[in-house]
Amino acid sequence: MGKLERYVADVARIRAEGVSANGGVTVVRATTPT
Repeated sequence: MGKLERYVADVARIRAEGVSANGGVTVVRATTPT
């Protein structure tokens, strides 16, 4: 369970919901190490 898997999961969820203003924020959060 690495950051890559979490990123892929977020991207998949974004694509499922559709790209939106909120999706852009999610992408930034996903690429940011937590």
